[in-house]
Amino acid sequence: MGLDMYLTKTKRVDSLTIEDYSKVTNELPWDKKDYNAWAGLKGICPDIEGVEELNSEVHESGNYTKYLSLTKEIGYWRKANAIHNWFVENCQDGIDECQLSEVSREDLEDLLENCYKVVNKKSNPEETLPPTGGFFFGNTDVSHPYYMDYIKSTISILEKAIAKTDWEKEIVFYRASW
Repeated sequence: MGLDMYLTKTKRVDSLTIEDYSKVTNELPWDKKDYNAWAGLKGICPDIEGVEELNSEVHESGNYTKYLSLTKEIGYWRKANAIHNWFVENCQDGIDECQLSEVSREDLEDLLENCYKVVNKKSNPEETLPPTGGFFFGNTDVSHPYYMDYIKSTISILEKAIAKTDWEKEIVFYRASW
């Protein structure tokens, strides 16, 4: 148990809302046979107009247990509570309910800039990227070595995510689970 955090991306379909993407993600069966029995996403979510445009995105994922996924993972953190706090405050309107949330290029660039400031000691970490406590969220001390490790790994994740995302054709999401 603990704070697991995911940055993912998939095809952008202008007619779909974040709630549509979330519903499709939640309704997608684990087994490919079940998915085929439904004859694609329109069979699973018939009330969502344009959902069939995402059919080509459905793929098997998972290293240990295979499951169907609509998204590709482009970032993962575990117990990086300061980074989670940033997403909650800046992309989720302060609501932390493990919900799927859209993240823009500008959001990721802002977080990246904040990480650079902390790593280069150009700002106070407790003000720029303050840790947050929670059930199994990990250490909240900015002087703990893990804090800086999380910030440095976030820089690497964000640089790749920003560079390798086609922002016109793809949409990026953040979701945490705890």
